Amino acid sequence: MIKKWQTYFQTINKQLVNDAFRYHLEMILFPTILTVVSLFMTLLNVFTHKTALMISTLLFAIISGTCAILTWKRPANQRKTECLFFVSLITMFTFFLITGGTENFSPIWICILPSCGLSVLGKRKGTILSLVQFVIVLLLLDTPLGDLVLRTEYTVSFRMRFPLLYVSAYIIGYFTEHIRLLTNNARLEIEEQYRKLAVTDMQTELYNRLAFNTRLTESCKEAVNAAAVGLILIDIDDFRDINDTFGHEYGDEMIHQFAVKLIPLLTKDAFTARWGEDAFVILLSGECSKSFLSVMCNHIQNGYKEPLRVKDRDIKINMTIAATSTKGGSVLDSNVILNKTEKLLHQAKKEAKGSFMVA
Repeated sequence: MIKKWQTYFQTINKQLVNDAFRYHLEMILFPTILTVVSLFMTLLNVFTHKTALMISTLLFAIISGTCAILTWKRPANQRKTECLFFVSLITMFTFFLITGGTENFSPIWICILPSCGLSVLGKRKGTILSLVQFVIVLLLLDTPLGDLVLRTEYTVSFRMRFPLLYVSAYIIGYFTEHIRLLTNNARLEIEEQYRKLAVTDMQTELYNRLAFNTRLTESCKEAVNAAAVGLILIDIDDFRDINDTFGHEYGDEMIHQFAVKLIPLLTKDAFTARWGEDAFVILLSGECSKSFLSVMCNHIQNGYKEPLRVKDRDIKINMTIAATSTKGGSVLDSNVILNKTEKLLHQAKKEAKGSFMVA
């Protein structure tokens, strides 16, 4: 049982880095805590014969508890629940300020609003919420309106110090949320960088084989609704000779420039990746007939008729291409498509380098 709960809390902790989940959890947790506190205060008010306070804290406990349950049971309505919860919270706090609550102590509870609002709603909405309550505080404590509405007397010292206490609570809550947000954004940026590194070939800045295999698998599953799945495999001829003749530095730069020139030659929906040291693979969907693939292969080869300028040398590029079109309408096997295209490439290189074959 203990291990089960430990596993559960570990899962919760991992999910807390996601703001949407955190906001949702806090909108369950905060109203629940305030519900328990309000029910306890209701009992104290019953024993101390504070009828008005008893009614107010009981009503708030009911509303707050309802908000917690609604957020839990109906996450889609969380925004409406947030509005109900915070409106009721401001209403109760304003009632505390007007009546003084128990020996003018109850208004101190108002100071939890900034941190609570900023944590649940974020900086912008939390600031608006805190500002609304602050305006109410100033109107009641420092304007003639307060003299008409207030049902208790506050000392001059309290009227001066309480707004300052509230502002201090807001500033602390704001910077706490600001620092948390900066830290979370930095974490997300690092995660995104690692995600890109995991699926990117650093030399060409194209996708790598891992990313391509994932995308091909997805495309094969989606082939039920696709006319066909097209695959083009490009192999640069005699790349090792280029490395041996000019050096690996030239070879690496040539591969990079080859990739840069390849992208504009393809359709916008083409998914391109580096398949190996001197090989590139292209995934197409939609119009992938054999005649279309033939046009694409010819277009790619024509795009490299002019030599690539690599550093201080012009290097002529020759390539062999294999392209396959696999009819959609059902879930396809990615391994079968890959094997089919690789065999076709080997056949093309064996029969005539610098050519292309389509099947």
